[in-house]
Amino acid sequence: MLGPLQISPTFSRGSQDSTIMPKKCPKKPGFYAKGSAHFPVVVNGSNLVLTEPIYLTVGSEIIIDVSLETRFDIYLHTSQTGHRETIHFFMSMREESNLIVFNYFFDSHGENEERRFLPRTQQPFRIKITTSETDFKCEVGEGWVKTFEHRLPLTTIEYITIRGSLLEYLDVANPEEHHGDVSDEAEDYNSDDMSDQKDDYDGVTNDEYQYDDTP
Repeated sequence: MLGPLQISPTFSRGSQDSTIMPKKCPKKPGFYAKGSAHFPVVVNGSNLVLTEPIYLTVGSEIIIDVSLETRFDIYLHTSQTGHRETIHFFMSMREESNLIVFNYFFDSHGENEERRFLPRTQQPFRIKITTSETDFKCEVGEGWVKTFEHRLPLTTIEYITIRGSLLEYLDVANPEEHHGDVSDEAEDYNSDDMSDQKDDYDGVTNDEYQYDDTP
């Protein structure tokens, strides 16, 4: 279980326990991993990049509380880095364009982006991602639901990376260790909710994906 986090530009897990300890920031913008095309680290005050080992199975829940300023990205991926990064699930909330974007990447290639309008929510708000045998179920705030089908095996996910500005809480719970004080607060919504209806957007093919780091 990952508990409440104190905001700092970068974090690393302590070696003796599960406490998230602050990590010294680089002096200038760089990359999360050498040669990585997917995890650039931008150090501009409150910007945050957090990477944690993760194990997911059917019924796992990821709970994230966040205050959105401009952009907030979630990656579920393997331990590989660079141009051959395997990203099973990518979710990007973009306030400037009023969109939530979903995709996956294998060998640096993705599909057409799945785009939805950004729901109106009070700040801070909760993101809940629940895994099933066929898809990820994403809930934002109260009532917004989107499902994203698995493209790659769920059990090969090794890390979660979050990039944004104001992350307030993160918890990952597997079925045998659900924590009622966290995951039970988020209501279960029907995946047939009208918010899962597709908006008319033309996806952009990511033949050679490079992270859009535009402020």
